[in-house]
Amino acid sequence: MEAKYVKDIVIQDPDTGGDVDVTIFKHPGGGLFGIDASYIDQVADEDTHGNPVIKDPFSEPSGVIVTLIWPEEHVKI
Repeated sequence: MEAKYVKDIVIQDPDTGGDVDVTIFKHPGGGLFGIDASYIDQVADEDTHGNPVIKDPFSEPSGVIVTLIWPEEHVKI
């Protein structure tokens, strides 16, 4: 299952007041979800192609994995 990149946004953390970069993805089931970009860079596991994978935010139980996919021009080298 793959979630496609939509855009990056900056929001204010309600606890610290600091700016947080959030990446928005389109879930294959139709919904949109955002995830802290630093989590993707520092914590998320990767598949065999180097794409980040996370637990599906819309699935119960939460054992389902979603691969986060960016367009070619956005891929980090």
